[in-house]
Amino acid sequence: MAIVTQVEVLKRLASGELIISPILDLKRQVSEGSVNLRLGTTFIDAKVREHKDLDPKKLSLDQIKRVQEKIQLPFGSEYVLHPRRLVLAGTLEFICLPPDLCGFVLSRSRYGRAGLMVATATYIQPA
Repeated sequence: MAIVTQVEVLKRLASGELIISPILDLKRQVSEGSVNLRLGTTFIDAKVREHKDLDPKKLSLDQIKRVQEKIQLPFGSEYVLHPRRLVLAGTLEFICLPPDLCGFVLSRSRYGRAGLMVATATYIQPA
């Protein structure tokens, strides 16, 4: 597996072959082998403690919606993640990769040391 350089990412962004939007500060967000993404404003909080009868093999869409709460926050506001809670969160950026690229969403080690883990949907598929 090869890592795409900063120069290559910038070239592909400029040509429109790679789409990451919005990028507000190219120099701060695009570095060697990575693009820094920001946390978006939509969260899905899992309310599993309220439902003890869930069987993951038999979950319907209605049951999934029953155990989740979608939270939409105003831009710039805070979300407090409490200990031992699971929340799904999206990035602020929309990403569309060309057919020859894939990506991975990884957290910074400083967040991992604080106990915050990125665990689901880490693979970004090509278009």
